[in-house]
Amino acid sequence: LAALLFVRSHVVVDSDGPQVRWSAFRGLLPLPVKSPSKRLGEHEVNRKIVSSRSGKVLASYSAFRVIDASGRETEHFKAMLKKIGDVVLIRPLAAIQSAQADNRAPAKAKL
Repeated sequence: LAALLFVRSHVVVDSDGPQVRWSAFRGLLPLPVKSPSKRLGEHEVNRKIVSSRSGKVLASYSAFRVIDASGRETEHFKAMLKKIGDVVLIRPLAAIQSAQADNRAPAKAKL
């Protein structure tokens, strides 16, 4: 649906993290929600989905950075693996078209 409506994300990153607004029809129609962030720690951010009209918080959740800016695992990496497991899906770009053509499942690998 988002692709049909040409929804765009408008992201501004400040000291609290990404501040996101959305629009439809290639930026012509602002959507009535925004997603401000509040940094709670070096690798933890609280995200909210807020009605732009009423200011009411529609949803709130924590987001954790599992890989830092230098490519090293953060303290949240092991917690992520414990929660979701160590099997990942791999679809190398060169193999995507081939897999789509014959409806093959993506390859699996252990971290």
